[in-house]
Amino acid sequence: MRVFSAQFNIRNDFLTAFEAARDRLLSALAQEQPKGVRYTWCRLPASHTFIGWLELDDGVENPLPAIAAG
Repeated sequence: MRVFSAQFNIRNDFLTAFEAARDRLLSALAQEQPKGVRYTWCRLPASHTFIGWLELDDGVENPLPAIAAG
């Protein structure tokens, strides 16, 4: 199993665009339901900091580059 994490500190003027892009990505993942993939996101309280985790089973390729959620 491989686990990836990312932390994003978003400036206030980009917050709406970031959240829209994140929502499109999460919607695409939910629609495609790639096997062997688990993910979650959270926003730290009272901040513009987001943390995301992606867990891939052994032998599963990262599906994010191939998802057309742009």
